[in-house]
Amino acid sequence: MAELLATRRADLGLTQRDVAELTGVSRRTLQELERGTITVRLDVLLRVLDALGLALAVVGQSHLPRLRNAGALLVLASQDAVAGLDPDRAG
Repeated sequence: MAELLATRRADLGLTQRDVAELTGVSRRTLQELERGTITVRLDVLLRVLDALGLALAVVGQSHLPRLRNAGALLVLASQDAVAGLDPDRAG
């Protein structure tokens, strides 16, 4: 996830300072998050993801027919992709 966050931020042309200002998360926390050297509260992660146009979704087993033993899976995706998930549609 760390590499994805850094890559997405760079792709958007944002600096860590920009994301810090957008989210209220310290620049140092963002640096450590992008290096994968810190554990943050969920609300902090969600603020960063939102600023980068990303979302975290829990996808149930019915949406993952090939991963029958998974139960559920955490997915990090663009907000548009997550919005397109239909919770009433299996598989």
